[in-house]
Amino acid sequence: MKLDEYMKQQDLTDEGFGERIGVNRLQVFKYRHGRAKPREEVMQKIHDESGGQVTANDFYNLSQQAPQ
Repeated sequence: MKLDEYMKQQDLTDEGFGERIGVNRLQVFKYRHGRAKPREEVMQKIHDESGGQVTANDFYNLSQQAPQ
């Protein structure tokens, strides 16, 4: 699930979610709109805070299929 979708479902603001994961609201905005990708430690916080609904793959759009 994309971060933007998760935040809309949970009725979270950029500022509120940023407080939960330890980044400012502008950084959350950039994550939501594809202007930045979170560092590994921030990605872990996003994953944990969303209960695993938002994953690194949601930022990188990696295929679920194994290479052939």
